[in-house]
Amino acid sequence: MALSPAEEQYSEICINPIALQKRLIQELLNLREERQQLLAKLRDLSSTPEPDRDLVASVNGALDLKGDISKQAGVPFEVSAKMLEMDLTIQILEQRISAMEEKKRTSHGRATAHRIKRLEELLKDYGGSQAFKQLQSDLGLSPSQFTRLVKCLDKRCFEIQRCPGAQRGEKMLILK
Repeated sequence: MALSPAEEQYSEICINPIALQKRLIQELLNLREERQQLLAKLRDLSSTPEPDRDLVASVNGALDLKGDISKQAGVPFEVSAKMLEMDLTIQILEQRISAMEEKKRTSHGRATAHRIKRLEELLKDYGGSQAFKQLQSDLGLSPSQFTRLVKCLDKRCFEIQRCPGAQRGEKMLILK
């Protein structure tokens, strides 16, 4: 079954987060380049002598896009709106990239990795599932330590469910 180019690109991004990151970086660079071109055009417009034209207060940096667009007298509304939209898009892309980089940095310590392996072995011995309290006592962990351990688990390999017919709030961990 042949995929269209758009479907092929989408499947590549879903499978490979690095491809997504590269694509976001490329889009960010393209937006920055477009922004620089628009700033150059704006500087050209501001160099034409006209009365009541206090357009660019700080040519050294970026324009104040966060301010009131109507205050920027000589700038057509579409250009200002486009630049504001581009600035917001750049900020969103930078946030996404930094979030992806932070996600990569988080890794488990040796003790946590050892506890996860031990937990997996216990679940295999119990037939694939067991109550939190039993696992907690088998591992010799306090409730807060066990909660932190459960938060570190890979949700693709482990599943958390309520115990059927048990007291309120009791949960069980299932090995997928």
